[in-house]
Amino acid sequence: MPRTEEMNLRIREEQKKHIVKSAVRVLARKGFQSTKMADIAAEADVSYGLVYHYFSNKEQILSELLEEALEKGYQNLQRALEAPGTPWDRLQMFITGALQSFQEHPEFFVVLYQALHDEETHKKWRERAQSKRCLVMDATRCLIIEGQAAGQIAQDDPDQLVLILLSFFHGLSCAAMVREGKLPVIDARIVLRLFKP
Repeated sequence: MPRTEEMNLRIREEQKKHIVKSAVRVLARKGFQSTKMADIAAEADVSYGLVYHYFSNKEQILSELLEEALEKGYQNLQRALEAPGTPWDRLQMFITGALQSFQEHPEFFVVLYQALHDEETHKKWRERAQSKRCLVMDATRCLIIEGQAAGQIAQDDPDQLVLILLSFFHGLSCAAMVREGKLPVIDARIVLRLFKP
C-alpha cells in the first residue's frame, strides 16, 4: 500500500527532528565553528546529501535548534504562570520544570550558551534570544511580586531575585559545558530556599 501524503510529511518531520537532535550532540561537543555538516550527517547516521536536503547550512540547523530551546523554556514558564495554585507553587513548578529540562537535555543548554557567547552568532539570533530572555525575566518578576504580596516569597528586591535565578540557570549551562553535559541531579527545593521568606 503506497504511503499517503500525511505519512510522508510525518516521516520528513521525524527525519528533520532526528538531524537536529544529532546536530545538538555534535555542536555541544565540538562547538559551532568546528562542526561540519559531515559531522552532523555522521552523528545522525544519514547521508551527507540528506542533511542538505533538509537544511541549507549549519547556521539554519543552529537557528532551528536554538529557537526550539528558547521556545521550550518559555513554554515551561507559561505553564507555571497559568497553573492553578499559589505563587509559591507556580514558582516551584517553573524551577522544577527548568531543572528537569537541564537534566534531560543538557546539550541544548550547552549549545545555547555557546551561541549566545560566540562572536560569530548572527546578531538577529542574539536579539531574538535577548527578547525571549526579557519576557522570561518580566514574567518571573511578576510571579515573585505576586508571591511577595501573598507573604510566600522573600521581600527582597524582585529584580535581584530574578537575576539570581537566571544567573543560577546560566551557571548550570556553564557547568554542563565543562562537565560535557553530565550534570548531577539538582533538587529544586535547594534553589527554592533562596526565595523563602
